[in-house]
Amino acid sequence: MLFESDAVRMALKLWNLAKDDPIKFVKSSDHYKRLVDNDAESDAAFCFMKNTVPLVPVYEKTNGKLKI
Repeated sequence: MLFESDAVRMALKLWNLAKDDPIKFVKSSDHYKRLVDNDAESDAAFCFMKNTVPLVPVYEKTNGKLKI
């Protein structure tokens, strides 16, 4: 697979490390600790829920907009 940027390659590597249990992976982050400190721990779980929206936005390079 070819990627156009280092950022994409690094994001894919990070996802491959975290994909089996993303919540467990995120729990070691400062951002997660801030959610806990602000009584918003359930927000992280919500963010990792799959298939909650029947739409997928697509980025159109030609006009720089998202299309649903």
